[in-house]
Amino acid sequence: MIPTWVPISLPTYIPSSNPSAKLIHPSTAPSSPPSPIPSFGTSSLPSDSFTTSPSDPKHTTVSIVATDAVYVQSKDKTLNFSEKRDIKVDLTGNNIQKNVQKSLIKFDTSCVVGPVEKVTLSLFVTNESKEGGMIYWTQNNWSDNSVTWNTAPAIIGNGIKQIGRVKSGELVQIDLPVNALTRSNDSVISFMIKPLDDNGAYYYSTRSIEPPTLHVTFSGIVSKKGCTNVEVSSARKYKPSNLYSSIYESSGD
Repeated sequence: MIPTWVPISLPTYIPSSNPSAKLIHPSTAPSSPPSPIPSFGTSSLPSDSFTTSPSDPKHTTVSIVATDAVYVQSKDKTLNFSEKRDIKVDLTGNNIQKNVQKSLIKFDTSCVVGPVEKVTLSLFVTNESKEGGMIYWTQNNWSDNSVTWNTAPAIIGNGIKQIGRVKSGELVQIDLPVNALTRSNDSVISFMIKPLDDNGAYYYSTRSIEPPTLHVTFSGIVSKKGCTNVEVSSARKYKPSNLYSSIYESSGD
């Protein structure tokens, strides 16, 4: 007698966050399919799709490209240097007449929506120096396509970070105090870098392949409109569509 194959119904596993989830026979399985498991491929996510809760803490780091970056110099008090590839932090000239070159950098930090945990400024060095300059907070009432020495904003308070030695071709990472973003009444923050040495440092500006970038880590997940229009990769690396160059999300420790 030739055996006859008869199809049978096998138990089906229903994905669940409950660790005690069991195999369910088709006859007792729910009629509606379970919610799909998120795919971390290249699928687009809708706006405001990221949430967090106290039981699932998150830390997000946004890497923000500068909106403005330019230098001004004392010997040309009415000239604007926005077309230059570099920003300069230098003391040139002689003892009778020094030429001071100082740089301004501005960032829009509106995607930082939680308590700040870490702030790092990245600058690509194009001219090395034993002293890369001193970073100060400064006012936001300037634009890189119009500012001159005469119209440059004033610094606010004391220096917040001395850069130290920098080498040409190096992407220097400068850790700033966590309150670096709280000195402004809005989401825009500006820094000025002033020289401390006559062998000054040059850095790439926004008109280069490696513009100044501010990396900010904060508690929570980006949820503001315009900050969640991203693509997800298998590495959970988020790529926004605007000036925010990259966003990384990781689980809290």
